[in-house]
Amino acid sequence: GVLPRHQHFNALLVACARTADAPAARGVFAEMHAEGLAPREIDWNTLIQCLREDFSACRLAFEDMRAGHGIAPSEETFAALLQVARGSHDRQATEWVLDELRRSGVDTRNVRSPRLRLELQRLRKK
Repeated sequence: GVLPRHQHFNALLVACARTADAPAARGVFAEMHAEGLAPREIDWNTLIQCLREDFSACRLAFEDMRAGHGIAPSEETFAALLQVARGSHDRQATEWVLDELRRSGVDTRNVRSPRLRLELQRLRKK
């Protein structure tokens, strides 16, 4: 048989993200753990997209990724969080993401990620 790999689970997470299917995404994460595969940063970023209809769930996933699993957020992680916060029209959520971004040491004037750069530009236009 085929041994499960991270790519298989990430493909399932991407499918869940298309429809914001949070319960299915959590099931994929549980199955990944059951197979002995620790979620990678890209998997967490995709989970955040799956949870986009509930910013507090995104924040908990972010905190679990960082504190519970020791994975440092990337610019892509912050782009996903900003997209969710902006979409929820929650100014406090947006401010929280920006605070976390600064705390992580990202220089918002010198961002490498096109996605994060776009999200920051969208915020400046408001």
